[in-house]
Amino acid sequence: MFDARAEAVNLSTPIESTIRWLRERSPALPLRHRLSWWWVPARCACCGQRGDLGAIDLCAACLAEFPFRPPPEAPADPALPLVAFAYEDPVGSGLRALKYRGDLRPARLLGTLLAAHAAQSGAALPQLLVPVPLHPSRLGERGFNQSEQLARHAAAWLALPVASHLLRRCRATVPQAGLEAAARVRNVAGAFVPAPGAANWLAARRIRRVALLDDVLTTGATVRAAAAALQGCGLEDCRIWAVAQVRGPVGEAPPLEMSE
Repeated sequence: MFDARAEAVNLSTPIESTIRWLRERSPALPLRHRLSWWWVPARCACCGQRGDLGAIDLCAACLAEFPFRPPPEAPADPALPLVAFAYEDPVGSGLRALKYRGDLRPARLLGTLLAAHAAQSGAALPQLLVPVPLHPSRLGERGFNQSEQLARHAAAWLALPVASHLLRRCRATVPQAGLEAAARVRNVAGAFVPAPGAANWLAARRIRRVALLDDVLTTGATVRAAAAALQGCGLEDCRIWAVAQVRGPVGEAPPLEMSE
């Protein structure tokens, strides 16, 4: 599932704080989650050894191999996307297994680690997670929305609800892979709309702060188009969350496997 090696390494501050958060948060998970880990003990998805981080299939040695993004020197700017990792292995291989091979196990692991990153970012948590939707034709081909899978696992660790019905992808688009930055923006312009009644649903629950969650950011054109549509529902704050971000100059075309 993941490509990684377990080696003796010096743990940096982000890794140490993530280890501590996972171990402390695990006993507070909903009962059904804790029972599942009691029946089937955690086993590291990278090296196959027994997990030692609580209710997650990962060990501390392999976590140290993950491509953490440098932590901000000050509290996270809410205007900037919240991204846990660079798009490098083992995160990249896990996301590809999820998206293109239908292996749902990386969603549980990476959604959990995104939750850990968000909880330690210093920024206020949203009231609700909203996954970036797929067009119905793409959803039918794949059988699931990878962003929704990630969101549901992140939400379980953060005790947040998930609303996948608020936003619709109303126009099918060509894959973003291979397009330059300006072409990406044009490709997704007008591709998202709020679902009927979305604004009333949010207002009735007094929800003003949401996080829009995607798996990977490249230029951010897709998720920003989705955020603009959702912002029209009267939200005060619509943050962007993602598991990973592609490194390189803005507008640089990602690998072909980075299509939706």
